[in-house]
Amino acid sequence: MDYNNKIGIVSINEIQGMDFMIPNYQRGYRWEELQVRELLKDLYNFIKSPTSGFYCLQPLVVKRSVIDKSSFYSNITNLLSSIKDETDPIGCLESNLQRYTSWEVIDGQQRLTTLYIMLMVLKNHVPYNLRYQTRPDSKEFLENIMSKSTEDGDKNIDFKHMFKAREEVVSWLNDKSEEDKSMLYDTILEKVKFIWYESIGESPIDVFTRLNIGKISLTNAELIKAALLNKSNYTNLHSDIIRTKQIQIATKWDEIEYALQDDEFWLFLNDKNSKELTRIDFIFKILFENDCFDLKSELTEEDYEDQIGNDRYSVYRYFAKKIEMVSVSPSFEDCFDNIWGKVTALYDTLREWYNDPLLYHYIGYIIWSLEDDKKGPKDRRKEINKWYKSWRLESSDKKAFLQKIKNEIRDNIIGKSSAELEKLHYEKNKSLIRKVLLLHNVQTVISQHEIQDDKYKLSTFYKFPFHLFKKEVWNVEHIDSATTNDLSKTKDQKSWIRAAIADGKLKYDDERIKRFLSLKDKETIEGFQDIYEEVMKEYPSDNLLNECAKRPEGDEVNERMLIWNLALLDEGTNKSYHNSIFSVKRSFVIYKEQGVHCHLSDKGEVETDTQRAIAFVPICTKQAFMKYYTSDANALLAWTRGDAEKYRDDIIEKLTDFLRK
Repeated sequence: MDYNNKIGIVSINEIQGMDFMIPNYQRGYRWEELQVRELLKDLYNFIKSPTSGFYCLQPLVVKRSVIDKSSFYSNITNLLSSIKDETDPIGCLESNLQRYTSWEVIDGQQRLTTLYIMLMVLKNHVPYNLRYQTRPDSKEFLENIMSKSTEDGDKNIDFKHMFKAREEVVSWLNDKSEEDKSMLYDTILEKVKFIWYESIGESPIDVFTRLNIGKISLTNAELIKAALLNKSNYTNLHSDIIRTKQIQIATKWDEIEYALQDDEFWLFLNDKNSKELTRIDFIFKILFENDCFDLKSELTEEDYEDQIGNDRYSVYRYFAKKIEMVSVSPSFEDCFDNIWGKVTALYDTLREWYNDPLLYHYIGYIIWSLEDDKKGPKDRRKEINKWYKSWRLESSDKKAFLQKIKNEIRDNIIGKSSAELEKLHYEKNKSLIRKVLLLHNVQTVISQHEIQDDKYKLSTFYKFPFHLFKKEVWNVEHIDSATTNDLSKTKDQKSWIRAAIADGKLKYDDERIKRFLSLKDKETIEGFQDIYEEVMKEYPSDNLLNECAKRPEGDEVNERMLIWNLALLDEGTNKSYHNSIFSVKRSFVIYKEQGVHCHLSDKGEVETDTQRAIAFVPICTKQAFMKYYTSDANALLAWTRGDAEKYRDDIIEKLTDFLRK
């Protein structure tokens, strides 16, 4: 084909040996296994189709550039002399020029990279040269992708996606015949074609933005990156300085995105439903919503609405407008650094909070509280910005900053005295109880590391795992059964009997028990009350929580509904043992921490399932069921009044700084 044409059709065969460079304003390789599999299926169906023709891909938009200008100019005379006797001098010239030409890929890099990986898997064949301006090591990784390991793929996010794509191709080809593989290879080379579009005289950034702005996968952050790395922003700077600045921004950008991909860090700041395609968008949204450049005061309301708008690309237009405004400044370099500086300053602060034991726990707790109150992502970003502003004012006095956070938790989240805490009721104050119980867990973790004697401090600081806590649904649940009730329904009676068998109080071989468990849920039989009373003789009533206890104020309260009988447990475990007595619940908690799902059988046996669970139980929940708070570890078969009182006392002691006087 004539590559001087602006548009045409080109097969993979025709671009073999050519050099393609993925510029730093583009995101890296991000195709998922599903996208790779879908392309393979499409190509396979095309091969098996009786129709002829070629398989057309979306446009490959490129811009010509010279790889080695000095070598090109020094050889131009010899080049022109060597082609004067050729029958097709223009074609010969074009062919020779390819040795000095590289093609900047403006659009189409995902498919270009995927086809490269497919050909490598099929015949270990390097079809063309792919270079990545931001991450030069990607070239070597692709050229040797067949020898790369999972560990190699984990080195950065681009490598991970490339490695997963290779594994998907290998897996998909596993059941295909050698003939099919050979046909697929030939088809990719000869019949898979790009629409070749060479951009001439246009800014690659502008073309890239125009082509991609309608795609769902393109994010505000990716467009902002293109604007930040646009070479035209640095017209007054030396080319070496420009290159250095571009590398600095691109490197830091990758560092931020990679760090935010870690769920432990991400879920410290967000909830499990926050699914940013590029997580660095989160940083830009905070700055945008805070109007970090004060554009609302620099532009009229009408101009702001017209130039920034309020659609999904408002964040991009906000930053692009600021870049445009500073680009005319005499001290443009300083102004531009200020724009990127705001991004890195916010990220560095979030990272500092995450790495600091106290800030991590208290800020993480406040952000979770907003989520628990059904506040949305924007509310959480607003809260983060509020504390970011405060941090900038108080960063030289961490103690004062921490006190502000504690005051916020005391006044606006807990808002109770110790006496009021004791009266919180499961049915009336469930949301607040959940906040109290989580704070108890957080404070317990912190207190374990506040031992003054260095000899006994833990070598590694254990953090409360907000990321695991947020991945499951955690509810307030009773440590001992919510009520002794009359168990009038056959279904509940059978459940209670299974629990008593598991507790060793009844035997499954007893004919009475077998007969009772064989009943259908709506059938009734006499004798349950006798069985119930027989078991309950072993639990003195004055040592158990009372359903109708008299309070000093003269009213009655169900003690089983108070905080001393409540703990945090995940929804799945709650459903598993909802009506079980203490000792059976304790078994479920133990299995849960071991990462095992379980259920209660008719024989009263706690049976494990093959499915694995998240092996995490909040520390205070575990300690309650292990009788940690009771100095004289009484029987593990029941939750007694003494256990409940000690547990309540520990909650109040740990939360002293967060309770009103």
